[in-house]
Amino acid sequence: MKRTFLESFAKEPAQFIQTWLESQSRDLESILGNGPSEGQTVRQEELKRSEFFRLPWVEEVRVSLFHLLSS
Repeated sequence: MKRTFLESFAKEPAQFIQTWLESQSRDLESILGNGPSEGQTVRQEELKRSEFFRLPWVEEVRVSLFHLLSS
């Protein structure tokens, strides 16, 4: 899994990041309980604002991802 993740990133970094962010957005919607089934989504403008990525959850995700990829 880790190898596939890193190989995908190495082959097409820009596309990989775009796909990964879309996936994370869907996951965030599910976690927050405001996905498409409830008629709400994380607004695209929120995702584009840098302040959104300075919220406390970002550091938790970064550390978790680091540990996942380091193991």
